[in-house]
Amino acid sequence: MLAEPIMNIFAGQDVRRVERLAHALMTGLPSSEWGYLLAELRGVVFLWQFLVLMRPQLNDLPLMARAVGELLYFCTTVDDEAMKLWDANATADALQFQADWEVNNAGKYTEWLATHGIHPAETTIKGHPQSEARLVEQDNEVRTGQAWLARPCLRPVIGNSRAAKANATRARSKRKGNDSCTWPRKRVETTKDKEKS
Repeated sequence: MLAEPIMNIFAGQDVRRVERLAHALMTGLPSSEWGYLLAELRGVVFLWQFLVLMRPQLNDLPLMARAVGELLYFCTTVDDEAMKLWDANATADALQFQADWEVNNAGKYTEWLATHGIHPAETTIKGHPQSEARLVEQDNEVRTGQAWLARPCLRPVIGNSRAAKANATRARSKRKGNDSCTWPRKRVETTKDKEKS
């Protein structure tokens, strides 16, 4: 967070209070005037801890307080800016995925899995009765490729069509008897190559 903004960092937080905190830091107010706003950041633990630990330094170093405040404020707006860029550069597949999963829930995801031939896990592994629910959850993680501990999956993972095409090409090459390690890759010219010529 202190090097660059983090996407969606304030999800579920009252962003107006975060903006007030950022403004207080940027204008150099003492922590006695903005300390009450820290309660809003308890959901963003590392940031809350940083501000609590650095309160004395932020009081003594106004340029540091201003820098932290500016970055904090930027983090409240970066999601909107990133979405504008994403919308402008998204492929048709990505836009379709967004439209399909704009509203999501565990039931819709389970139906989607069934239409793709992926059915709920049925484990044959037996364990302690207290562990059986976790065994089923682990099987579900393996079958879907997603792991959300103690939370249901709400949508499929976004795919990478270029990587999928490259993997399909590699698989075809391997089926023809070619070793996957010798699959042709683009060679990058190095400085040693340039020195030789």
